[in-house]
Amino acid sequence: MSCSHMNRRRDTVMILPPYLRTRGLAALRLNRRTFETWQTAQINRWLTNAATQVDAFAPQSDQITQSGLTALPRMTRDGLVSNFAAYNRLSLSASAVLEMEADGSAPTGYHVGRSTGTTGGRPMPYIVSDAERSRWLGTILAKALPDVWRTRHRVAVILPRPSPLYDRAGAMVQVLSPKEGWQALRDAVTRIAPTVIVAPPRALLSLTDLGLTPRRVVLAAEVADQHDRNMITTAWPKARIGEIYMATEGLFAVSCDHGALHLCEDRTHVDLEPITNDLFEPVISDFSRHTQILARYRTGDVVRKATPCPCGSPHRPIAVLGRRRDLPVINGVHLPFDTLGRVIRDAAGSDYRLCQKGGFTLHLTLPPEANATAASQALADIAPDARIQTTITPLTLPTDTKLRRITRIV
Repeated sequence: MSCSHMNRRRDTVMILPPYLRTRGLAALRLNRRTFETWQTAQINRWLTNAATQVDAFAPQSDQITQSGLTALPRMTRDGLVSNFAAYNRLSLSASAVLEMEADGSAPTGYHVGRSTGTTGGRPMPYIVSDAERSRWLGTILAKALPDVWRTRHRVAVILPRPSPLYDRAGAMVQVLSPKEGWQALRDAVTRIAPTVIVAPPRALLSLTDLGLTPRRVVLAAEVADQHDRNMITTAWPKARIGEIYMATEGLFAVSCDHGALHLCEDRTHVDLEPITNDLFEPVISDFSRHTQILARYRTGDVVRKATPCPCGSPHRPIAVLGRRRDLPVINGVHLPFDTLGRVIRDAAGSDYRLCQKGGFTLHLTLPPEANATAASQALADIAPDARIQTTITPLTLPTDTKLRRITRIV
């Protein structure tokens, strides 16, 4: 037996248990109350056996034992990066992990990586064990590709940068990047002829004319507005369109067969902290992770609660809208991403970029074919206190950064 075959067999053996556990729990079809009882038991076990073993939380172990998650302070991205060694059991600093990621090394039995850094701020490092990587991949396969054991899939995963998290998936998964340009990406995807494509919406939009016939298309890494979704659905009408909501910090939500994006509450506890009456920021505690602890971590994202899903899952459905720091606020009034996007697109008949600059200026960028007058008026109607500035210039899909149509600079 060849070494590569033995490695593939080993990887399959490690992925199979978390896959079966995830599928088995879903098959029980627990109601919400019973599921929360199960989840609480998992969290309490995790708090005792993992969370309180890192320096950041060890001094509070008695209080945590008594009060659970509520005894912990909120974590932020900046706080985690600044004091990274206190939140992982190997006591590795952020700079040490980033150096390892850069030179391709890692402690034995572990894997390191980093965020793309495309949304600003310092890169976010991460460290996971072999077992955690297997649990992560097994969970994704169980939720997003449940027929993987009986169907020979060819999966194209398009990411801004490589990730060791996908290595265990073997030859089935090809990880690609648009950094070499859209044509190079199109050529690579054409050669693979994938049955499954996992990619940011901007990458999927660049592939819609290639005549591909995927069975599944999964949106990931960026927010897709309704126009993007319509174009992707039109391009691949026979494909099952889904979505994965995850970040460097973890796997947060995956679509069900009905298309609803359900929180992965069999891995994470999620508090939906109100921003407005119907907008929330997820605060997550990932009880699947034992090496790098994420407890009551503010994601910095904006979500909306979705309507109940007929699939029967006890996991709550949500819609991801964007980053909280990009959410426009005029005179104390929050302007939801999806509302702004719909109004501008309907009026302009085109793509757009919108940036809030300072407290009251909304800078709208439109391509030459857009109805700029109608778009500016529509924007003024929903933001009457804003100063609207318009620029006309061709718009392109970026290859090296995430597509953020709405941003905020204050």
